Amino acid sequence: DAGAGDASADASAEAPPPRPRVRDRFPAACFNDGADAAATFPAVLADLLDWLPGLMGMPLDDVKPEDLLLVSVRDWEVQ
Repeated sequence: DAGAGDASADASAEAPPPRPRVRDRFPAACFNDGADAAATFPAVLADLLDWLPGLMGMPLDDVKPEDLLLVSVRDWEVQ
């Protein structure tokens, strides 16, 4: 009976197999590894300002702050 107790102790002491890393499950193109791979903030802002008028159906000069509502998951993201 002592051997059976040792076997269960050994089984419970074994660590579960490691989970596959996210980088191993998805293609490299899914990750922003290069410093120059991401668009700069000014470029993204320019794209946003080009996109908004078409979305809102009005010229950019007519868009007022009260026309927009920026929503984020956490309040610190828009600070």
